[in-house]
Amino acid sequence: MKILVFSDSHGKSAPMSQIIERNLGHIQTVIFLGDYIRDIAPLESVYTDIQFLKISGNCDFCGTAPDEMIAEFNGVKILLTHGHHYGVKTGHDRIRQTAASRGLAACFFGHTHMPLNRRDSGILLLNPGSIAHPRGNSRASFAMVEISNGEIVANIAEAR
Repeated sequence: MKILVFSDSHGKSAPMSQIIERNLGHIQTVIFLGDYIRDIAPLESVYTDIQFLKISGNCDFCGTAPDEMIAEFNGVKILLTHGHHYGVKTGHDRIRQTAASRGLAACFFGHTHMPLNRRDSGILLLNPGSIAHPRGNSRASFAMVEISNGEIVANIAEAR
């Protein structure tokens, strides 16, 4: 199973549409980790054969998307959250400990606008960065995740 992961679009859905278009036929799911969740709605209308999972961020003030969820793909359980409730701008201990205490393999989050792809105590910490407004030395980015045989592999890619 292949999954695209986006976060922090802040009003720009075109880059996500272009990336989805380039990956049609290869991806089954798109995950959006918050901040301008309304940017994903037009994509859901166009790409009806793709599953969309959405999380509200600190800039999403109305709507029905949850603040977090646990998603399961081929037996791999993942915490999906924007990250602001876990203080991810100052560290990753809280979010990693939460994932570990729930028996999860990974946690996907946004909020910092900076990509992260690393394992910490066996937990995959994945932040796709911002698709529209990168911070630090990063560029606009997203993540491609592949899950098979109970294993999860993630890669960060620049949006072009």
